[in-house]
Amino acid sequence: MHAEWVESVEHIGRAAWYRCFSRADVLQDYDLQLAAERSHLPDTSFHYLRLFRDADTHAVFPAFVIQASIALTAPAPIRAIVAKVRQLRPRFLYQHLFVVGSPIAICRDLLGIDPGLSPDATRQVLCKARDEVLAKAGSLGIGCVVLKELTGDALSTVEAPWRVRFSFVESLATTYLPVGSNRLGRYRDRLRKKYRQVMVSRLRRLADSGFRWEKLTRFGPYADDMHRLYLQVRARSEIRFEELTPDFFREIARRLSGRAFVLMCFDGDRPVAFELCLHDPDWVHPLYLGLDYSARDRGALYFNCIYRVIEEVERRELCVVQLGQTSYAAKAGVGALPSRLYLAVSYTNRVSNLLLRLFGRFWFRPAAMPRRQRVFRDWEDVRAMMERLGIPIAWRENGARFLKRGERA
Repeated sequence: MHAEWVESVEHIGRAAWYRCFSRADVLQDYDLQLAAERSHLPDTSFHYLRLFRDADTHAVFPAFVIQASIALTAPAPIRAIVAKVRQLRPRFLYQHLFVVGSPIAICRDLLGIDPGLSPDATRQVLCKARDEVLAKAGSLGIGCVVLKELTGDALSTVEAPWRVRFSFVESLATTYLPVGSNRLGRYRDRLRKKYRQVMVSRLRRLADSGFRWEKLTRFGPYADDMHRLYLQVRARSEIRFEELTPDFFREIARRLSGRAFVLMCFDGDRPVAFELCLHDPDWVHPLYLGLDYSARDRGALYFNCIYRVIEEVERRELCVVQLGQTSYAAKAGVGALPSRLYLAVSYTNRVSNLLLRLFGRFWFRPAAMPRRQRVFRDWEDVRAMMERLGIPIAWRENGARFLKRGERA
């Protein structure tokens, strides 16, 4: 198995890409990766590891370099101290990371491995990729390598070959909202009375505000408005990783025109909220949200964005939608359920790796999960449906911890 590094997905090519990634899954789409490349994301450069034998590509591992805060996952008291220090030194605890995965918030890994490989060949590919990734980071002078973000199934595949050089820790959980059920039907009908009353009140506030929704498939002309609204949400977020640009929204509109749409809320002719969604036959993926905070409360815009996504999912007769990371309490209030994700972290320096293993558990502390709320009348149906879909649900109050070999927290 031979390896090469290239700096654009175009050097991989569509045929080789789709040998390793699913054509049906929009989050693995070649054009989504190309759109990310062409978006001019700040302080971000792209690298691709191609593993091949006899000119046949058997694995593709996209990666990127980004300058990010290493205090993102630290406990809240430490983040508060870091924020005060940054008033004097704005780049305190920022460093370059070599990240295997996508800079876009897809809430999963982007490990492309030929599904026709045997289990032994897959393990050899992962071992080869591990060594190549660490060597590439070292050649770029980058000390920290991160593999993001692994679901439980992916963790089972990656952990054994990567454990010798990487530590595994929980990332920020993602969330799934069960929209429909076979027994009770549509989302609103399945809500318990008090939650249904809250939903009706929020919908009434939107109607009384005079705001209106439009579904846009040609949203490129609104790229600057979307970026403005996105930045307002980002500025209020505790966790900030990637930073999108107006070009990102233009590139998505251009390159994924058949697999992307925007749900946009207008006050007259002025956009005040949006949800950028990608879709394929099995899923609708709301990727990014934007809000005008001067209008947020008047129209209960945050929650009405979720309700508008639910409406779109129901039209497609899908039963679950992934709502992504953060804002766990608000999402729990509409019935969203958390599901764990994992990171693999390593330093190219042996001393730093030793310190990571000794003290990392005190540093990696994502937000605690909220208590489960009895939002739905058909909770047992919800539980069974999530199990049938292979989506593990997790509720707990404490933060993340390092995982022992073979363990899922």
